[in-house]
Amino acid sequence: MKLIKYMALCATTVSFFAGLAFADDSDTNSAPKTVKLGIALPQNSSYKNKFGSSWLYFGIDSSKPFGHESENGFGLKPIIYSDILRGDDHSNSLGLYSAGIGVKSTGSSHSYFGVGAGGYYLEESFKGVGSTNGFRLGGKLFAGVGFGNFVVELSEHYMGRYSSFSTSEEWIPSLAVGLRF
Repeated sequence: MKLIKYMALCATTVSFFAGLAFADDSDTNSAPKTVKLGIALPQNSSYKNKFGSSWLYFGIDSSKPFGHESENGFGLKPIIYSDILRGDDHSNSLGLYSAGIGVKSTGSSHSYFGVGAGGYYLEESFKGVGSTNGFRLGGKLFAGVGFGNFVVELSEHYMGRYSSFSTSEEWIPSLAVGLRF
C-alpha cells in the first residue's frame, strides 16, 4: 500500500512540473502558475464526525492559453492541477491527494471559472484501529477572481465511491486565497 501512496505522490509532483514546463511565461495576460491555501468544508456527516468539520486545503495549478479568444477576450486554456485536502480531529486523520487536467476560462476581466477531472488518493487513519487507503476517480468545479497577483477561489471537489466508512459519492467545497506567478 505504501507503493500506491508513493506513486500518487509522484504523479502529483510530475503533474505539477509538467504544467510548469508547458506554461508560456511570455504571455503576460495569463497566470500560468497559481499556489493556493485555504479551508475545505466536508458536507458528509461521516467525514465531519471522523475528521472534523473544517480541513486544510492546498492547491497548485499551471495553465497555458490556447485556441482563439473572442473579441471580448473570452477563451479557454488547459490546466493541470494538484490539490491536497487534510482533515484531522487529533484522533483520526484523512489525506486526500489529487491530480487532474481540465480547462479554465480566460477573458479581459479578472474572474475565471473551470472544470477538471482526475483522481484522488485517500489515506484514512483511525486511532487505535489502523489505517486504510484507496483511489477514487473525481474532479472539481472552480471559480475565482483575481486582484493583481492574488486570487480568491471557490472550488467544489467531487470524489466517486470508495471509503472504509462511507460508500457514497462525496462533494467537498473549499475556499482558498492564492498567489499567481
